[in-house]
Amino acid sequence: MSSTKRAREINVTDEQVKRSRRSRWGHDEDDDTNVEKRNASTSPKTLSDIVKRLSSVVQEKTAPEELQALAAAATRPLFGESGQLDAQAARARALAQASLLSLSVANGSLSQNDLARRLYIGNLYYDLKEDAIRSVFAPFGAIHSIDLSLEPGASRSKGFCFLEYEDVLAAESAVQVLNGTMLANRSIRVGRPHRGNTNPNDSLSIGQEAIKNIPTKCVYIANVRLELNSQHLESIFSPFGTIHSCVMAAASPLEAGVHRGYGFMRFVEESCAMSAIQHMNGFELAGQPLKVGKASEAAMIINLATSQDKVVRIGPGAMIDKINAAESETNPFEEDDVDKVMDPNDLNDKCCLCLMNLVKCGEVDDELKDEVRGECGKFGDIQKVEIHELADHVRVFVLFNDAVGASKAKQALHGRFFGGNQVQVHYFSLRELEQQRYTSGFL
Repeated sequence: MSSTKRAREINVTDEQVKRSRRSRWGHDEDDDTNVEKRNASTSPKTLSDIVKRLSSVVQEKTAPEELQALAAAATRPLFGESGQLDAQAARARALAQASLLSLSVANGSLSQNDLARRLYIGNLYYDLKEDAIRSVFAPFGAIHSIDLSLEPGASRSKGFCFLEYEDVLAAESAVQVLNGTMLANRSIRVGRPHRGNTNPNDSLSIGQEAIKNIPTKCVYIANVRLELNSQHLESIFSPFGTIHSCVMAAASPLEAGVHRGYGFMRFVEESCAMSAIQHMNGFELAGQPLKVGKASEAAMIINLATSQDKVVRIGPGAMIDKINAAESETNPFEEDDVDKVMDPNDLNDKCCLCLMNLVKCGEVDDELKDEVRGECGKFGDIQKVEIHELADHVRVFVLFNDAVGASKAKQALHGRFFGGNQVQVHYFSLRELEQQRYTSGFL
C-alpha cells in the first residue's frame, strides 16, 4: 500500500474519531447548518422522485381507488416522443397532489371554541423534546395534546408544534404571555394555527372573541420583575377587591421559590377581576408594564400545587379541596426532606453543582465525564467530576475550587441542551456529597 493512500486512510480515521467525539452540548448555529444540509439531501431532485413520493404518500394515506388511479396516471411521462406536453398526465399529477393536500387539511366543521383552544408554536430549538414544551405551557392550564412534528427518519423536530388546551382561557393567556419569550435561547412564536386561505389577523382574534363572554375570577399577571413576589402583587391589586389567592409560576419543579416572571390571581368576585384587568393592564410596575388578562381556574390550581411563592387567604369554597388534592398528587417531597436542604449561606455548598437530565439511565458512556469537565472548565478550576446513576435518573456532580466559577457555570448551563435534553443545574450540599448522599430531598 502506498504511503499516500495510507496517509489518506489515517486522515479519514482521525476525522471519524473527531465526529464521534463531537460535543453533545447544543449550539443553535450548528443546528441550523445541519437542517440545511439535511433538507438539501432529502429534497427530490428530479420529476420522477416527486412522482414516486406522491405515489408512496397515496398508499400510506390509504386513499380511495379513484385517487390511486390518478396517481397511476401521474406516473406517465409528461412529454411524449414528439416532445409535446401530455396534458392528461400533467392534469392527473395536479389532481393527485391536490387530493393529497385535501387529506391533510382539517375539515371546516370545527367550532370556533375548538379552534380557540389550539396553538401554533414556532421557532423551536430543533432538539427540543415534548416534555420541555409541556413544562413551559403547563402553568396556564390543562393540556389536551401536543403534536410535535419530526424530521423524517430523525428524532429532531421541524422547529414547530401544535398544542391544544382543555379550555380557551388557558390557550389565550398562553398566547398573550409566552409569545416572544425565550426558550432554549430562541424567541418562540406563539399564536393561532390558520389555513392559507384565511387572514392571519383573523386567526389571532379567534381567542379574544372566544373568551369575551366567559366568566372568570382569575387573572394572569405577566412581565413581573423577578425581584417581586406574590405578596407584592397582592398588596398592589388589593384595592380592586378581596383576593382569594395569588401565586407566581415556579421556574422549575426544583426551584419552586423562583418565578418565571408571571403569576396568577383569583379574586372573590368576578367584577373585581374584570376591574383589575381594565385598570392594571399596561400599568408600569418597577419600570415594566404589566400584562393582565383573563386566566383559567385550572392555572390557579396547577400553580398553587407546585409553587412556593404564593399567598392563600383560606376561606369557604370548593377550590381549597381542589388545591389540597393537587398538592398531594404533584408534590414529590416528604416533610423529612426539609431537613436535608442545604443552607444557602454556606459558601462551601456554593462550590458544588449537580447537573441533571444530561443523559438517561443506561446512556452513561466513557466520554460523558470529559465532556462535562471540558464545558464546566470554561468557567473555573474544577476539583472533580462524579457521575452517579440512580434508580430513575443520572446525576453529575461538579466540584469547583471556588464559588465564583460554580456560579458562572450554573448561570450559563442551566437550560442549555445536551444531546437533545434540557439540562438542569442546581447547587448541592458538599457535605452530603462527601457522605455519598446523592438524593437530597429537593433535588
